[in-house]
This record gives sequence, C-alpha cells and structure tokens, in this order.
Amino acid sequence: MRISSNEYRNASLMGIMSAYQRMGQASTQLSTGKRISAPSDDPVGTAQALTLQNHLDNLDQSARQLNVAKSFLGATDTALSNVGDILRQARTLAVQGGSTSLTPGARSSLAQQVDSLIQTLGSAGNTQYGNRYIFAGQRNDKAPFVANQGGFSYQGGTAAGNDGALQVGVSPQNSMTINTTGDVAIAPALKALTQLRDSLNSGDATAVSSDSIQQFDTQINNLSTLRADIGSRINSVTGALTQNGAIKLNFTQSLSDIEDTDIPNTVVQYQSAQLAYQAALQSTSRIGQLSLLDYLK
Repeated sequence: MRISSNEYRNASLMGIMSAYQRMGQASTQLSTGKRISAPSDDPVGTAQALTLQNHLDNLDQSARQLNVAKSFLGATDTALSNVGDILRQARTLAVQGGSTSLTPGARSSLAQQVDSLIQTLGSAGNTQYGNRYIFAGQRNDKAPFVANQGGFSYQGGTAAGNDGALQVGVSPQNSMTINTTGDVAIAPALKALTQLRDSLNSGDATAVSSDSIQQFDTQINNLSTLRADIGSRINSVTGALTQNGAIKLNFTQSLSDIEDTDIPNTVVQYQSAQLAYQAALQSTSRIGQLSLLDYLK
C-alpha cells in the first residue's frame, strides 16, 4: 500500500502544528509561571483552585477583622491605663483631703483639682478608635459621656439594653466581645470622683477619709480585673491570627501546587516540543524535494 505525497504532507503538517502548540503552551507556562491559564487546561485543577482561593479570601477577611479587634482592644487597654492613673491621683487627693487640719481654702483647692480630674476622665471615656467611641457599645457613632452640671452622664450602649457588646468572629465557630462599655469601665470612677469633690466642697473630712478612699481602692481593683480580661482577649485574638496565618500558608501552598508551573519539567517539555517541531519541519521539507522516481521506488 502506497501513501500519497498529500498524505505525507498532511501528516507532517499535523506534526508541525502539534509540536508548535506544545511549544506555545510550555512557553506560556514559563513566562506566566502558571500551569493553568484557562479552565480547559485542567478542569479538575481549576475547580480545586477556585475552592482554595475562596478559602483564602475568607481567611484574609477574617484576618482583617481580627487585626481591627486587636487594635480596638489595645486602644481600650491604653485608655483604661490612663483611667488608672487618674484614679491613683484622685486617691492621693482623697488622702490629703481627709486630714482634719486642712483649711477651707485648702479643701477648695483640692476640690478644684478633683474637678479637673473629672473632666479628664470624661474625655478618656470618649476615647475613639478610628471614628468609633470605644466605650459606647453599639452606639459608637456618638460620644457616650455627655457633660452636664457638675459631671458627665453616660448615654452609650449597655448590656441591659442589648446594645452593649461588639463582637468579632475569631474562628468559624466562635466569636468574641471586643469592647467594654462605659457604664462598667468609666461611670463608677466618675461617680467616685464626683462624690470626693462634693465632700471636699462641703468640708466632710470623714466622708473623704473613709468612703472616698475605699471607693477608689475598689475602682482601682476593678480596673485591674478589666485590664486583665482585656489582656486575655488580646492573647486570644493573637492566637487566632497565628492559626489563621498557618492555615493560609497551607492553602497557599496547595494552590501553588495546582496552579504554578513546574519549571524544570516544563523546560524539558518545551525542549522536547522544540525538537519535535524542528524534526517535523525537516520532514516536510524533504517531502517537498521528493521526485517521481522517489515515489516509484
């Protein structure tokens, strides 16, 4: 059975096209660094890559939320540290004001210093993180502590009103409250300061030396408990971020295994296709040079 020159030529052209296509595919993979440039390259791999990318997107969103939560908690802890400084200053003034030997003028001077601390504490209660008031609960678009005659009133969210807690997901199954409301963290301290100022103004040394000092000791201890709880929550968020990063690293590696080009193997494929392409060209060239006598042999 003889094969015609057209059949030889068509077979050679098919070989050229196949080798050229394989060269182009390998070249694209080498230049882009990606094994899959279209779903048709690997339908199963494409589906797996889309699933992994969706997981990675969710992890990135979770990491952003966790970082905001960590910063929010850090800002809260810094504000409460400032509140602690105010309470300790107030306690020192209470010790001084409890002396029965103080003149009315001296007590009035101490009362003015306490009033200044009240203003400072009210400002601390209106601390913001970004555009949110950190002690306002869910009503964090407005300052929670509003100045009134002689002090401040709290108008933020509360646990009793079901608008106190700000929560963030730390895992697919668990969430965490990241805030402390001002009615718990600030208002009791403001009340203690206000009572101290009023007792000093009225000259009630007994109330200053007994009630006020005890109140400040209680508030300082309560504040330490709050800060310890916040520190624990910061550690939990940090742990969640570490876990998030580890999972992301694994998913990223799996995605790379599916999508990325195996450079050494692809170089070999390119060289093999190049050799096949050159051989097909030479074969086609020889077909074009064949004479009638060559076909009659």
